[in-house]
Amino acid sequence: MTTRTDTNERAALTGTSNLFWPLVLTTSLFFIWGLSYGLLEVLNKHFQDVFDITKARSTLLQTAYFGAYATVVWPAGRLLEQIGYKYTILVGLAIYAVGAFLFIPSATTANFNFFVASIFILATGLVCVETAASPYVTLLGPAKNADRRIAIAQSVFGLGTFAGPLIGGMMFFADQKPVGGDLSSVVATYGAIGGAVIVFAIVYGFAPLPKAAALTEDEALQVGAPTTGLMGHRHFKWAVFAQWLNIGAQVGIGTLFINFVTENWSGIETSKAAYLLSVAMGLFLAGRIVSTAMLGKVSTNVVLTFFAVWNVLLLAIAVPDIPTVSTIALMGTLFGCGGTYPLIFALGLRGLGENRKRGAAALVFGVSGGAVVPLIMGFVADARSTSDAYFVALACYMFISLFGWKLYKPTAED
Repeated sequence: MTTRTDTNERAALTGTSNLFWPLVLTTSLFFIWGLSYGLLEVLNKHFQDVFDITKARSTLLQTAYFGAYATVVWPAGRLLEQIGYKYTILVGLAIYAVGAFLFIPSATTANFNFFVASIFILATGLVCVETAASPYVTLLGPAKNADRRIAIAQSVFGLGTFAGPLIGGMMFFADQKPVGGDLSSVVATYGAIGGAVIVFAIVYGFAPLPKAAALTEDEALQVGAPTTGLMGHRHFKWAVFAQWLNIGAQVGIGTLFINFVTENWSGIETSKAAYLLSVAMGLFLAGRIVSTAMLGKVSTNVVLTFFAVWNVLLLAIAVPDIPTVSTIALMGTLFGCGGTYPLIFALGLRGLGENRKRGAAALVFGVSGGAVVPLIMGFVADARSTSDAYFVALACYMFISLFGWKLYKPTAED
């Protein structure tokens, strides 16, 4: 039986009555994003070896990648309002491909700074894709299942993060030792990605996708349009901050993961540490799947609190740097990371109504935490130890636990 809310939500989409294939194609975009993120964590350690740079400087890759979310998300949001979901995604894919292909001249010059610039351009494309794809997924079906659809899409992201370190480990550390100035594997990997993205963009461009029409004032009220401005929602502002800390901590955990493992686990090689990162990203995917399965049976905020507290406990075991045990605990934190992003996103969007697009853009801005927190962790790692750096991530998840327990609640004036 279709509820009135579902009817109004579907009224916002025009152009096709079959939402299955549009949902499949749009969800596939999250794999591209996840693959890029997973590769970045391995690339960080690879460039430490190739360019002989410090841990802090290597995190400039993360600063550039996630810094794009701080500087580009607002223009991307405006672009979305002007040209719609489909064409914003296509623009993003085109920019992403350009960034991937720029790895070729960056490798030719063997200049780390050029790679940082290439990563920023690649991430600029991803910002456009995510700014459009995340809210679009919530519209491709009944409103009551929107939280679950975004969680499923983020599970596909998790699949990409699992594949990234696996590919990176095979390509970048195949000889079990630092490769000096050899960047041919980086060129081959990102050249192939750029080509694949172009092919996907062509398919997506010709696919019949529904357009999101503007809601009438009456329809907007039916789907929960707010009576106050976007920033008048206290729970939304806390959600943006929680997302900023969440992605910052998650990226920091992955960025220094290989360094932590090689220092904590006696005799382990870099290539095997990269494969352990892939296993950890498999746990990340499992966290996405488990959190999605829990939705509908347990309230969203309770699920979020569970995963955040899980990470607090495991990071408390990782920080003391107990040989081997701390590595296993750190791997387990990726399971906790898997159950946080989509839930914070969903809780933050609640009750925003006609401000949903701008709210989604602001929550995507929260991803920019990945530009700052890993850098802080890198400085702590260089000044003290890699294990001490994880105190920063521990503090982040303590706040996220508080958000899931109490701060997620819309205030009475909302």
